[in-house]
Amino acid sequence: LNPRSEMDELVRRGAMSATIRVQHDEFPMICNARGQMIVGQFGSYIARMVLERGWPIVAAFNRAGSGKVGVDLGQLIKLDRNLGVVLQDSDTASYQNLDADLAIVTTTDRLAENMPAYRRLMGAGLNVLCHGAESNFPWGNDATLAMEIERLARDNNVTFTGSGVWDTYRIWTGILATGPCTEIRSIFHESFSRSGASI
Repeated sequence: LNPRSEMDELVRRGAMSATIRVQHDEFPMICNARGQMIVGQFGSYIARMVLERGWPIVAAFNRAGSGKVGVDLGQLIKLDRNLGVVLQDSDTASYQNLDADLAIVTTTDRLAENMPAYRRLMGAGLNVLCHGAESNFPWGNDATLAMEIERLARDNNVTFTGSGVWDTYRIWTGILATGPCTEIRSIFHESFSRSGASI
């Protein structure tokens, strides 16, 4: 039983929105008391996308206590095979001898919570790509951490790319545009960003 899949299906079946029903454009999540997602949707999608493109995955990391450490990545992302990549404890694993150029961080939206991963990965000479919303514009979220990220990148001759979560632009921009309005009769939103969908 996969709780994330069950939650997705419940939302899809009960949705009034055609966007949710047809495009599966919903995002229920299971969080701990601090608001951290404890069922890793983004990491799973990204791992599958990487494999579909034929890129090698040489290592995978997760927080201790998640129940994922020690499990083959293929099992976690619901493949029909093991990949030979066993999830390691992100706090105790060695990052120094990874045969990789890029590390993708899908832990949280918060720079401060992702900084230990950024430090370990960039310190090991890996370029970092992070999906978190605050990583999209570190200087606007925490200038002190942004300076540290820049220093880590320069000192280790690597790059840091914050892609940000697409909701930041896709949904909220339209809602923000209504701010100065004195009357709103309707808002229409249509998504063309569903992974794997043809446009």
